Amino acid sequence: MPREDRPIYTCKECDRDFSRYETPGKCPVCGEWEKLECDSCGHKGGAKPFYDAGCKCPKCGHKVRISGADFNLWILVAIVAIVGAIGGGIYLFVLR
Repeated sequence: MPREDRPIYTCKECDRDFSRYETPGKCPVCGEWEKLECDSCGHKGGAKPFYDAGCKCPKCGHKVRISGADFNLWILVAIVAIVGAIGGGIYLFVLR
């Protein structure tokens, strides 16, 4: 049975539904960036500067949540951990 893609996000700018982000915080339908506000300092703006700062406030550095970014960040962390583990194993094997 084929899997149905169900919309799980709705853009607040164009009111369209979509199932995944191509770029975290950016609507794949209209191209507008999600509006964010830092909980720590109150800095407001589109998600791009927050995303470019590594999912942190570009003003104070406090971590912010950007829609669609959590899953991709965990994949990156997992890849780095796996590559590090493999690299460490090879390093220990060669030095032996």
